[in-house]
Amino acid sequence: MATKFDLVCEQGADLAFVVNYRRGDTDIPVDITSGFARMQVRWSISAQSYFLDIDSGNKGGIQIEGPSGQFLVFVPATVTATFSPTREAVYDLQYVDAAGRTSRVIEGRFRVTQQITR
Repeated sequence: MATKFDLVCEQGADLAFVVNYRRGDTDIPVDITSGFARMQVRWSISAQSYFLDIDSGNKGGIQIEGPSGQFLVFVPATVTATFSPTREAVYDLQYVDAAGRTSRVIEGRFRVTQQITR
């Protein structure tokens, strides 16, 4: 079951955070060395399109720290500057292991606060 965590993104600023993937309710990290991570942000769960699509592969934006079970997420200010602060969105981060099994690691609301200095 995915951890619920709401994110606040400052428009026009770098968005950086770390997600620790653990086994159940323990502090034991899941070794994610041979897997793949992906994350999307959409205006609603049913929305067909997304406004952020990153991964640990060719798209970039997610770095995997394998044995420690950490996902390092980074979205540069040049990208967040394009986000509209008009309403709340939703996101999730998924992990696909070497056998192709997909787990939703974290999910929640994604709120963009408007930048003042431009």
